[in-house]
Amino acid sequence: MEPNIFETGPDAIRDAIDEQVSWMFKDADEIGSSDVSACVRSVFASLGYGADQATDHDYDIIRGAVYRAIARLEQRV
Repeated sequence: MEPNIFETGPDAIRDAIDEQVSWMFKDADEIGSSDVSACVRSVFASLGYGADQATDHDYDIIRGAVYRAIARLEQRV
């Protein structure tokens, strides 16, 4: 059976996303798509999963959540 990042639960995933986005982008002037991809991989790694273990759908869900977390971070500035 393939590992499932979503078994960690929504709170753990949200916390990992918020932590990685804050750490990577709190002082960023510009954020490119490669930066977002690196953040998504960091989220997977912080939860104990390799990005290569994720399905395309999993990756898309986490990437969308990272973009939303970036938007929240930019609103606070």
